[in-house]
Amino acid sequence: MVSDQDLLSAVRRVVEESWTYEGQIWRDRETALHYYYMRPLGNEEEGKSSVITSDVFDIVEAEIPGLMEVFASSKDCIQINPLPNADPQAFAKAKQQAAEAKTIIDRILWKQNNWFLILHTWIKDALLTKNGVVTWYPEAITVVKEDVLQGAAIEQLVMLQQQGAEIVEHSANIDGTHDVRFRVKQKKVKICIENVPAPEFIPDQNARSPRPADMTYCAQVYPVTLSDLRMYGYQIEDDISDDIPYQRDHLWNALRQDQSYDERIRHEANADPSTRIVWLRNVFILIDRDEDGIAELRNIKYVGDRLLEDRVVDHIAFACFTPIPLPHQYYGLATADLGIPLQDLSSTLWRQAMNAMYLANEPRLTVRRGSGVSLDELLSVRPNQVVRVGTQDDIKPMYIPVAQTTEQAYRGIEFVRSVTEARVGVKKYHQGIDSDALTQKTAKEVGLTYTAAMQRQKLRARILGEIGLKDLIRGVLLTVKNYGKSMDMSAEVNGMQYTVDPSQWPEEFDIEINTGAAFDKDAQMMVWRELAQNQSTAIQMGGLNQIVTLANVYNAQTRFLEVAGIKNVTDYWTNPASQPPPQPQPNPEIEAAKQKAELEMQKEQMRSQTEIRKAEIMAQTELQKENIESATKLRQVELELAAGINPYGR
Repeated sequence: MVSDQDLLSAVRRVVEESWTYEGQIWRDRETALHYYYMRPLGNEEEGKSSVITSDVFDIVEAEIPGLMEVFASSKDCIQINPLPNADPQAFAKAKQQAAEAKTIIDRILWKQNNWFLILHTWIKDALLTKNGVVTWYPEAITVVKEDVLQGAAIEQLVMLQQQGAEIVEHSANIDGTHDVRFRVKQKKVKICIENVPAPEFIPDQNARSPRPADMTYCAQVYPVTLSDLRMYGYQIEDDISDDIPYQRDHLWNALRQDQSYDERIRHEANADPSTRIVWLRNVFILIDRDEDGIAELRNIKYVGDRLLEDRVVDHIAFACFTPIPLPHQYYGLATADLGIPLQDLSSTLWRQAMNAMYLANEPRLTVRRGSGVSLDELLSVRPNQVVRVGTQDDIKPMYIPVAQTTEQAYRGIEFVRSVTEARVGVKKYHQGIDSDALTQKTAKEVGLTYTAAMQRQKLRARILGEIGLKDLIRGVLLTVKNYGKSMDMSAEVNGMQYTVDPSQWPEEFDIEINTGAAFDKDAQMMVWRELAQNQSTAIQMGGLNQIVTLANVYNAQTRFLEVAGIKNVTDYWTNPASQPPPQPQPNPEIEAAKQKAELEMQKEQMRSQTEIRKAEIMAQTELQKENIESATKLRQVELELAAGINPYGR
């Protein structure tokens, strides 16, 4: 087993050698930033034009909107699918887990992190400084929640305290119960994604690919305060030694655009010791520490000669992107590199044109020696300036033969602009700022150049997606798998909310980056519209649940709205998977027999009710008959008695 000191010595030797290896790269980056900020070129002459064009700025800023549209306009840019599996049940489970992973990734990018700003900085870093780098790491956070419990028994209070709750307020009631307000602290982990400034990242000297996953080692060297290190859990003394790397000061100054590095260091040296800045090295390296003959990937962190952390990891937590990759190299070309010579040329042409105009408007003068003309008055050029002379011949313009180069300079400037557009692939009439395109170019010409420009934009987007974004998503998923039990892992899939267990996810998913969604939206909308019409025709012909399902219709309609830029598709369409399953259709024969039996039963009930009603009517008739006969006899008796006849004496 290699000791800590030997391990640190080996790692420091590799990192420090790579630190001083990139001299020309640093100078190229500083030059690109110099031109991007349109600073003086260094060849300015007093009294002559010192105009500086913005070619590098224009080239870089013209590329960003298209790339941002691809990766930030829709969450469907990132697709996570299961790997093929011959087992249907295993594939269905993997498909469900892929949907869970997609939900978690969207939450990490858009909720836990500011993905729009991270992506914008990542792209601009690459366009300006050759390579854009991002990193990710788990961060422990403490979530504090307060709640109120009324009428609680003493056993409930004891249980709350055993669960780690802190009683904030307490009051006892007359009936022996308690009202409490308690606070619960929960420790969770979230995944942080951050941009890595160009001077901080140290790649493998022998890297043959822009991907850090293919490197033997890579590192980030960045400034942190002693207070930050202690918050991370490291025990650090105030006087810990640290060899601050001054080699990259010039590039830091160019990137930060604020106070100089030396002034910042002096300010920090006079501050509180806990705010002292030291340089933390975060290194990923393949090294055989356990001496088993096989190098393992380790994450090593150290400050100066103090080893802070050493652990075995399953991936390198860096993702890189270069806009113009070069074969077998880590460093590619930045888009800004294409504009530097053009900015030199166009600035020179503009200066020559301006100098010619200055000379035409303010020609040189000759003054007769001894004429007494005040040179101060002569050199003060402003409207209605008075110059006192003795005779009219005291001052004469000096006629110097000067070629009329202004028009040629303007033509040269237009030529440089056309070269710039050809190199970048973004033309004026693509941005809607070239009115001549409506009259001087045919639709076919505009269409061909537009297609060529879109191909270049698509290539840039594909490079970012395949080289950088895939590594980022793959690394974040591995981090979630490792720390998922400490994270909020609720996911919504097919309209159902439930808790997932990332530790059960497979080691790898099939990650796809859809870079074509943001290009040719009109054509895509036409395709989805025609697909919806074809589905409607198939349903009208009886193809529902045979060649077209409700899920197919829902997917087509929601995709159409997403391409159109409408994000809240659930406001207009409801996912059929979120609805309760339909009741099974009954058997027609069984239903017919059941209806027949019910009909016979109803007939029997009607027959029985008829007989009962008939009997009731007959009984009522007999009763009425008897009542009539009784009333008749009684009336007869009453009449006989009235007539003096004894009815009973007969």
